[in-house]
Amino acid sequence: MRIRVQYRKFIRPSASPQARLKTIKLSLIDQQVQPVYVPILLYYKAPESSTSVSDCKDETREKLINLLEGSLSQALSLFYPLAGRFGEDGLSIDCNDRGVEYLVAQVDGLLSQMVEHGKQSADVHPELLNALVPAGPDVADHSGPLARIQVNTFECGGLVLAIQVAHKLADAFSIIAFVLGWATACRVGTLAEVTSPAYELLSPPSMEPRANLPQLKEPSRPPMGSGLVTRRFVFDQKAIMRLKNLVSSEKNRGASKVGIAMAAIWRSLIDVWRSEHRYTRPSMVIFPVNMRGKSSCCLQVPGNLCRNFLHLAFTVCYKPPEDVNCCVLDDLLNAINDAKAGAVKAFEKQISGMDLITGGINLEGEVDTVVMTSWCNFRIYEADFGWGKPEWVSSVRKRTPGVILMDSKCGEGVEAWVGLSGEAMLLFQNQPHILLSTC
Repeated sequence: MRIRVQYRKFIRPSASPQARLKTIKLSLIDQQVQPVYVPILLYYKAPESSTSVSDCKDETREKLINLLEGSLSQALSLFYPLAGRFGEDGLSIDCNDRGVEYLVAQVDGLLSQMVEHGKQSADVHPELLNALVPAGPDVADHSGPLARIQVNTFECGGLVLAIQVAHKLADAFSIIAFVLGWATACRVGTLAEVTSPAYELLSPPSMEPRANLPQLKEPSRPPMGSGLVTRRFVFDQKAIMRLKNLVSSEKNRGASKVGIAMAAIWRSLIDVWRSEHRYTRPSMVIFPVNMRGKSSCCLQVPGNLCRNFLHLAFTVCYKPPEDVNCCVLDDLLNAINDAKAGAVKAFEKQISGMDLITGGINLEGEVDTVVMTSWCNFRIYEADFGWGKPEWVSSVRKRTPGVILMDSKCGEGVEAWVGLSGEAMLLFQNQPHILLSTC
């Protein structure tokens, strides 16, 4: 498919309420996340006349784009930090209304070809998906926009919204809150039904940003073979139930779909790593935990907080090198659940000043590591701009090894976007838990 960017502009907030913040100070949490753009793609069929957009069959492409632009400008009146820039000190956001980067592109092809292929196959041509995302650096620097959006229109009238937001400003919860707010403004025509976000975090001194703080680095390991491959594996509702039937404890049979998928992927990666090293090494899974509603500390956190509010959980599986049957699903589920509980306790210690971070975490050594991130249960499939809910929501090709978990459209399954080297991917996709549980 040929993709042609037709124009690029910056969309600014339509209004600037006096009560809003002029500057947002980054927190210690913001400092520790990677300075990258986080992408998400939403796929929509051509509007139909039965939807709230009038006479959709006759709706011109320009009118549809103008509708998106106007509602985006409205939404930015509430989500105004997205239109700002990093401060010169690198420790703050200057809410200066310089705007969100906005591109419009024409795709020669049919949306149905991409969506149906994506739903039915693990091979979703991630290079093509990446072409739908605004071109530019992966890292959000001090001069660049904090959000970039590309509206991709297809010959059939369908479109794909590709949205990127700087991780230093927002976590998955916050990004999806923005998308839902924009969609509501577009569908309703006003901000009356949009939930206003909160950006002020009344944090104790222990959470204040610090100059020259070493950043927590995602674990890296030399890729097995050359070239990184991204594939999508779908754990549908039946697959989740099959995996639950493999666990022995009653408690773990009630595990969440995310926990079950994480355990199955981790178990499969252990076998991949064993094939690489010829013996079993300790393996570590690192995953962010959303702290909203989980911490019992005195930190004042509004439910509509649209900033990073997470803590990294670390869990390691130690088994003897000769143990080829190590780590059954029960072991891994227990480790994941313990890590979640441990992350909450560590977070409470950190904000109380009892456990201050003074440097990065060193993950070098004989430990295999993988980062897993979950976007599940954040209601992204409710993003209706006025012509229906998305047919599909996807990630893009991963640039570093790791796993992203997303809801399937029905809400009961999990789509796992896995990035591995080519040789490792061949081993991974043929692991028993993957063959048994995915399509």
